[in-house]
Amino acid sequence: MYFSHARTAFKYGLIKLGFEAGDKILIPNYICDALLQPIRQLSLVPVYFPVNDLLEPCWDELDILVKANSCRAIVMVHYFGQPQNIDTYKIFCKANELLLLEDNAHGFGGAISGKLLGTFGDLGICSPRKMLNTLSGGILYINGVVQEPPPLPAYQASYLQKFLKSSFNRYPNLKTFALRLTRGLPNFNDPNIFIEPYVLDQIADTSSVRSISNALEYFSVEKIAQERRKKWDTWSNICSYIGLKPIFNKVHPNSAPWAFPVYAQSEFQRMEIGKIAEKKGLIIFPWPALPKELLYTDSISVKRWSSIISIPLF
Repeated sequence: MYFSHARTAFKYGLIKLGFEAGDKILIPNYICDALLQPIRQLSLVPVYFPVNDLLEPCWDELDILVKANSCRAIVMVHYFGQPQNIDTYKIFCKANELLLLEDNAHGFGGAISGKLLGTFGDLGICSPRKMLNTLSGGILYINGVVQEPPPLPAYQASYLQKFLKSSFNRYPNLKTFALRLTRGLPNFNDPNIFIEPYVLDQIADTSSVRSISNALEYFSVEKIAQERRKKWDTWSNICSYIGLKPIFNKVHPNSAPWAFPVYAQSEFQRMEIGKIAEKKGLIIFPWPALPKELLYTDSISVKRWSSIISIPLF
């Protein structure tokens, strides 16, 4: 059985590890507001630390922060499915007596040395619904072991949601048409454009559980990951040709990437890659929905948000 969303899995993982109101957690300042939902629900305190243009921690500044705050844990995000330097995080955690909270919502199926991402931390989460395009599905690991969710109501999708999901999975170009018709290209100048919805505490619906279980049983996850890595390389070549700068020099050979991210230096570059993506039946998008406290206090994070383009790899 799975949680409906990775953020729900994160919440119950924090509860299982004994986090209490007022506990402080170190969180990178390039983060989706969705992860903050359970932190706010549990009255925990986020302490944001800076990341560089490779989306790696600025370790010197992080060292100062951890010494100035009594924190219980640190969040490590495998952005877009690309693994962070796990060993460095583990050394840092050991030196500062921190729990490692591993956010692998973008890279379900990715691995290092045969060990799945999400299983390295004291707590780990994955979001197979993003990889498999199911209606729901989030996995919780505690010390690398999958955790069963507590008794919760099942996720109930509307008939319209089910119809649209089924149609978009069968005809990807239909999703592009629908997005263009209803929204057009996202406004990269408005950080509020990609707001994540609030989700209830639920488990995955029966259909999603079946799809995820089948994918794991028949090893189709690795096949999907291979296809996505090939698409990553294709987009890397396209973006380099028109002068866009990829965040990562290359795709990790065992990753399962969710999207291909690049830096755009101008509106013209954004329009160019947007046109190319549309011809391939894709709509580029900004990520993440930054927490509101960062929108008003962290200009560097906002600037980074507005310059990063994400290209879907479905």
